[in-house]
Amino acid sequence: MSGHGNIAHVITNAPDFYPVNVGSTDAWLEFTCGICGTAINGAVIATARDLPVKWIRCVKCQFGSVVNGSVQSPAPERGESVDGLPDGIGAVYGEARRCLGVAAYSAVDLLCRKLLMHVAMDKGAARSLTFGQYLDHLQQIGYITPPLMPWVDHIRKRGNLATHELPTPSEDEAEDTLAFTAQMLRLVYEMEFRRSRYLAPIIAKENEPGEGAPQARS
Repeated sequence: MSGHGNIAHVITNAPDFYPVNVGSTDAWLEFTCGICGTAINGAVIATARDLPVKWIRCVKCQFGSVVNGSVQSPAPERGESVDGLPDGIGAVYGEARRCLGVAAYSAVDLLCRKLLMHVAMDKGAARSLTFGQYLDHLQQIGYITPPLMPWVDHIRKRGNLATHELPTPSEDEAEDTLAFTAQMLRLVYEMEFRRSRYLAPIIAKENEPGEGAPQARS
C-alpha cells in the first residue's frame, strides 16, 4: 500500500523481531505531518515493542517523522494559516507557529510582539518607537478597535515578561497570543488580499469592451 512501499527493511535475527501486516491497525497512525502539514493516516514503518516510539511515513509527501510518546519530530506547525501576508511578516508568523509546535512558548510571545511592531511600520509608523507607540499607531489608523485593546495589552505584558523575566508562559497563554496575532494579521492583510482577489475578475469584466463598442484593428 502507499506509504509502506519502496522501503528497505533491515534483516535481523533478533529474537524479539516481529512483523506487522499492512492491513493491521498497528500499521497506521493518524497524525499531522510536520513536513507538509497534512492531517492524514501515516504509514508506521517501524515501532518499538518496549518503548512508545514509532517511525512514521507521510503517504502524501513521503517524508518521515518520529513519534516519541506524545512528542512528534518534526513537530507540525500550530495555529491558523493566514493568506496574503508580505514575505517577511509571513516568515516570522510561520516561525511563531513552529515555535508553538515545539513548546517554545517564550519565543512565541517575543515573535508575536515583533510581528505587531513590523505590522505597524508596514502601515506607516516610524522606526525606533516603543512597543506602546506602535500599538497606538495601529489604533489610530483603525486596525485596533476598543474591543481588541485588552488583547493588545495582554500581548504587551506577555512580551515584557518574556523579555525581562525567566518564568515561561503556559501553553494556553502562548496559544492565545498566537491566535490574537493571527486575527490582527487577518484584519490588516488577509481581508485586503481576499477583497483584491474577489474584485479582480469583476474589474477585468467591467473593463472589457461593451456591446457595440468599436474593436481595435490588428
